[in-house]
This record gives sequence, structure tokens and C-alpha cells, in this order.
Amino acid sequence: MLLAVRTIFLALIVLGPGLASAQARPDEERTTFEVAVRAGVSAPLGQSSSGKRLSDWVGPSFPLTFELGARLFGRYELAAVGQYAVGIADSTSGSGCYTGNNACTASVGQIGVEFLYHPLGMAKVDPFVGVGVGYEWLVVRATVQGTNYNQALGGWNWAVLQGGVDFALGGVLRLGPYLLASAGQYQSSNFTVPTPNGPVSGSSSESNPAAHFWVSVGLRLVVLP
Repeated sequence: MLLAVRTIFLALIVLGPGLASAQARPDEERTTFEVAVRAGVSAPLGQSSSGKRLSDWVGPSFPLTFELGARLFGRYELAAVGQYAVGIADSTSGSGCYTGNNACTASVGQIGVEFLYHPLGMAKVDPFVGVGVGYEWLVVRATVQGTNYNQALGGWNWAVLQGGVDFALGGVLRLGPYLLASAGQYQSSNFTVPTPNGPVSGSSSESNPAAHFWVSVGLRLVVLP
């Protein structure tokens, strides 16, 4: 009996600090998966190519973004990101939408990865800042005098900077505002144009790539088990 008590006592001495540390570990520092959805509005800036403004193709867009990743130790978030945005096609000759009779649509897609830092962990008020990279494409479709015209531009986003704050709603949900700015270049172009003999498609590399930017603001809904 005395031997058993000694054994338990020694075990508590050896394991006690570790058990106390585990019990004292705040919930804000755990590791778990994380899913988020963003909705907002984006404004185009810069040029799609040298001498041609991005806004000649598309005006404001309305992105819906999905994030799937993990929160590591409460403070570090690594996620894959996919985005689709419906844009307002610009009514200029640059986009082929230069008369009121032309039916035009514009869309912007992005895929990439992001790293977010949450300095307070999983606190109820959860600010964050982050960086990311990805690939972006812009598609403008126009119906000009009854015939279809498509133009697609694609290239890398080499800097995505963002910040925001998530507020706990209770349970596993959080909601809050975000502000995001991205910078990139379109390096390739694909097109389909109508001809008397039918549509003709082609592709080319941008000979004079230029920097363009998107500035976005909106709300982020997070599922954090």
C-alpha cells in the first residue's frame, strides 16, 4: 500500500507540471480546421496591359470567395482560396461593349493560397492580417450584332495583402469585415471572334504586361469548430 502511494506521488511530481500546463492551455491556442466564405465588392485599378486600363474591360465586381484550411495553435491560418466574381463589363470599345445594343458580361476568377496571422488567437474579438499569392483570370463575353465575342486574360497575383477582424457569434460561427488589396499581371490572352466562316479562336502572350490591382471590402463568415 505504501509502495502504491509512493508510486502515485512520484507520478504526480513528474507528470503534474505537464498536466497543469495542459489544463491551463487556453482554448484560443488549439489547432483545428477552418472554413470561411467572403462576400464583397472590388474595384479595378491599374492596367491590363501597357497603355490599356483594366477598367476598360471591367468595372466594379462582386466576389464570392471560399477558403478551406487549418488554424494552427490558434494564431496561424493556412488556407486554399477560390474566388468567383461577377463584374460589370465596361461600355467602351476596349471591351467590345460600346453600344447599348450589345449584351456583355464580365467575370473574374482566382485560385491561390493565403497565410493569416491572428495575434489574439481564437479570442471572441479576432483581428487578423495576411498575405497570399495566386492565379487570376478575367473573361469578357459580348454579343455584338448577334454574334459572340470572348476575351480572356490570365496571369499571376504576386501579392495579396489583407486585414480584418472576426467577431464570435456563439457556437462555431464568426463574422466580421475585411479589407483586401491584390497586385498582379496578365501574361496571356485567349480570344474567340466571329468571322463569316465561323468563330475563330486563338491565344497569345502579352507583349507588354503591366501591373493591375484590385481593392476589395466586404464581410467574412467563418466556421471554426
